[in-house]
Amino acid sequence: MHTSTALSSVVRFLYHASGQFRLTMTEEYEFRLELKYESARQFYIRIPACEIEGRDLPPIFTNVIRRKKYIECSTLELMKRNQKVTQ
Repeated sequence: MHTSTALSSVVRFLYHASGQFRLTMTEEYEFRLELKYESARQFYIRIPACEIEGRDLPPIFTNVIRRKKYIECSTLELMKRNQKVTQ
């Protein structure tokens, strides 16, 4: 399989999986979250800070950074999926 075709296939898979991931995470933790992608960072989670006020983020969330009105983070599962893009 050509490299660009393989990469496209992985990206399509991750995009589809990300929808399921977002739905599962939203249902499980009861706050809105967005799955974002940047080529340098790959997939990461962005949560409006107002959704978390007065609560702690569950320990599943790692690499937590607060940026103005948002909290950006990841999970172990998301990091594993990002690895598939780079392989």
